[in-house]
Amino acid sequence: MTRASPSTSVSGGGQRRRRWAYTAVFVTAVLLAATLTMPALAQSGNDTDAPTLSAAERGNETTIVVTITDDQDVDESSISLSDFEVSSGLLRNATVDESGSNAIVELRLVSALDTDNVTVSLAGSISDATANTVSSGSATATGMDSRQPRLLDFSVDRLNATHARIGVETTEPLSRLTLAVGGVNAGNLVLANFTETIRNSNTVEYVRVHEFDEEGESRLLLMQLADEAENTVGYNARRNYLVDRTPPTASIDGPSDVTAGDTHRFASGADDNVGVESVRWSIEPNTTRAGRSVDHTFTDPGNRTLTVTVTDGRGRAVTVRHNVTVRPGASKDGVDVTPVAASRTNATVYADRAARRVRIADERGHLVSRDGVTVEALTVTPPANESIRLSATVSGQASAFTTATGRRSVAAISVDHPSTDTAENVTVAFAVDRLRLQAAGLAPDEVSLYRHNGTWRELPTRVHWADADRIHFTADSPGLSTFAIGASNETAMRGNGTNTTRNESDDGATANGTGGANTTGSDDADTSTPTASDTDESASLVVTAAALADETVGAGEYAVVTATVTNEGGRTGSRTVALTGNGSTLANRTVTVPPGENRSLQFATRIDQRVTLAVDETTAGTVSVRNDSENASGASRTRTQSESATSSPTPVTDGSSATDEPSVTGTANETTAGGGGLPNPLALWPGGIVSTVLGGLVALVTVSYGVLKALAIYLGY
Repeated sequence: MTRASPSTSVSGGGQRRRRWAYTAVFVTAVLLAATLTMPALAQSGNDTDAPTLSAAERGNETTIVVTITDDQDVDESSISLSDFEVSSGLLRNATVDESGSNAIVELRLVSALDTDNVTVSLAGSISDATANTVSSGSATATGMDSRQPRLLDFSVDRLNATHARIGVETTEPLSRLTLAVGGVNAGNLVLANFTETIRNSNTVEYVRVHEFDEEGESRLLLMQLADEAENTVGYNARRNYLVDRTPPTASIDGPSDVTAGDTHRFASGADDNVGVESVRWSIEPNTTRAGRSVDHTFTDPGNRTLTVTVTDGRGRAVTVRHNVTVRPGASKDGVDVTPVAASRTNATVYADRAARRVRIADERGHLVSRDGVTVEALTVTPPANESIRLSATVSGQASAFTTATGRRSVAAISVDHPSTDTAENVTVAFAVDRLRLQAAGLAPDEVSLYRHNGTWRELPTRVHWADADRIHFTADSPGLSTFAIGASNETAMRGNGTNTTRNESDDGATANGTGGANTTGSDDADTSTPTASDTDESASLVVTAAALADETVGAGEYAVVTATVTNEGGRTGSRTVALTGNGSTLANRTVTVPPGENRSLQFATRIDQRVTLAVDETTAGTVSVRNDSENASGASRTRTQSESATSSPTPVTDGSSATDEPSVTGTANETTAGGGGLPNPLALWPGGIVSTVLGGLVALVTVSYGVLKALAIYLGY
């Protein structure tokens, strides 16, 4: 029997020991792993609860923070943007973070929202670590409204003379509303003064019926709106409201006695403190017209009633009536009128006419006119069964009449006809502008028509009717001839007791028959000195107002003063008024004013120092002279003014309170002498182009010197 050597035994035993050691290590590791994982396996086997969408809250104006909770652990990889829906707005992206066993999801919106509460709902499935899933649930985030309320409408609707409906419509409910009322009915309105109505269109209307006590204009300014999230916006939306308790005025101005076939003008006298909206006329049955004045021809004799209704801008109306008696008139049958020029017209009356007495006038109701004088018609009785031909002209001068009689004249009328074409029983209807009479210094009742037949004979003349601009006359003549419109004999006798010839400054005609009357009708052109025949003891001319055009002028410039002279008496009168400066007379003007009327005068005087100007005893104001800097030669000033009132609401984007003040800006632009051309050579130094070039050269020389000096020092020179 062979015995193993010792070395062999030792080697075999070591291998066995190593195998047992490896086996022990492996068994120990398995047992340890089992010990560690057994509780988890036991626990996972018991987890059956799914995650929950437990909360949502505002992160910022475009972020909602959502919390997903789980008792073990949320599987964050199962969460995406498509898992969520929001009740308002659109989602842009989602960010997921772990927080213990929970998950925090930040949902970012595309834009800020206009609603306070936003509900976040699950639209997909979210899992936990053990594959438990949830696909439903919601949570609401509050305070998400970050957009300002938007004004849809702001209206002020009149209900009656003193009450208006104020309406404010917005996109959402408000927590604050501020509306200022200025003008005669000043005050402020707030949200508590309005009634809120939420409409089906998700808009909100605030309404108030407001009473305006004082008569006059009030200004309503919508200043500020704030929603329930206290988002605030300032507005500058304006509306006006006028309290009008004053009805319009009306008075028919026109003749009350007319002849059938004649055309007459009727004026309404319409006026109102807030403006006339409409003027409606009712003339004869089935005849209506519109306008402040109307021209009408009554065709049939009888009694007529004219009615005019004037309505103002606030719906208030007044109606007045005017009775007219229409007398039988001459016939136009067989009459042919042919205008030749503005101041000349030819006419023919044929033998086969229907009536003996005829009226010669065109369809417009006049025959011929010139310089404010119109021959409206000639009514004549021609010879039986005979034709007549005539030519009518009007001249702006009646120098022959003035030379022969020494009386003031207005115009001359000439009716030329063959000596065989005679007519009798003539009535001349003519009209003269008020300004033309004023230039001649005549009142309407001081006018007569004269006929020349070897001598000038005064004809029976009467005022037929008058309107605001013209006086209409009729005069009776035994036949046709040359006529003159002039001062009546009674007027001339009342003036100085004799028929003396007036000079050119009185009536525009010289003693030898040359010259002409002043036909402009302008007060400013009247430089004559009044005489006894121009004025009357019952005239009373006083300066009732005087005002400056500008309270500041440049040295040596003109100060302009406008004055109003009123005749408070019962007759036309003239007088001289004076412009004074610090008590010294600077200029004189003469003015003629009819009774009950007023005229305006303007004075212009150079100013080189501060002075107080007055017209007679009425102070116009004090004029100051601008200083040198304000009056610098060549400076042009531009002043612009803008007001932010708009017909539509204009938000103030920074949310500040809107103001009601206009902005005024001024600029001053310097120009070269002469307004253009070459620049002033002196402007090239010191700040011109020469200065720039010289400055550059000096700098270059200085730098070069410094460099050379440093180099010399370095080299030992």
